[in-house]
Amino acid sequence: MESIKIHFEDTVKILQSSRRDLYDLAKLTKFDPFSFYQNADLRGLDFEGQNLTGLNFDGTDLRGCKFDQVIHDLGAFNNSILDDDAKIIKDEYDTSLDEYVLLENKLRYLYVSCEFRDGFIDTCLRLFGVTYRDFAARCGITPFTLRKARRAYKVLRLTADTIVRELLAILAETKSTSLFGSREVDWMRQPHVSFARSFTYGDFTNITKQEVQNYDITIFNIDHQLSLV
Repeated sequence: MESIKIHFEDTVKILQSSRRDLYDLAKLTKFDPFSFYQNADLRGLDFEGQNLTGLNFDGTDLRGCKFDQVIHDLGAFNNSILDDDAKIIKDEYDTSLDEYVLLENKLRYLYVSCEFRDGFIDTCLRLFGVTYRDFAARCGITPFTLRKARRAYKVLRLTADTIVRELLAILAETKSTSLFGSREVDWMRQPHVSFARSFTYGDFTNITKQEVQNYDITIFNIDHQLSLV
């Protein structure tokens, strides 16, 4: 009953507010603005001219919505339900840093390569005030390997594992300071990673976050046990 009361009070605040910005409306509640609209049914809304940075719309039904002159983070709508002609940029980067950590167990069975959005690592390190050389040393990788990851070249999963964990560790260390604003922190939480598998040398096929989530590792274990017989 207490949970229902809290949701009702938040709804009243939003309905009574004169604010139009979705980020500001979400901040009126006790919930995280970044994920507040995830999996919601927002069909037919007019977002024209809105600044939607700092918000993520994974699983949100946005069919019939208007997006003229909308500002948004790259990746914010990569896992949304949209009309085919929606004026929104979508790309193959459908996995966030936090989601990557949750998928690690399955990723090691899939032998995937990973790719970071071009410029993502650069922007993170600039916000953190960390040099490329220092970050490479912290990750235990060469500057050349880090350069590949920074420039959206595919890197080994083990390399991606280290980069993801170190970025999250630095974020945790600095998030409580006034080093940067909350929308910049939320930008880092957007999907910025994609996966690919190579079935022939040099020929990569992208696989989605959903395909990784759906992978049944027991199939691998059975095949592996049979190969040892």
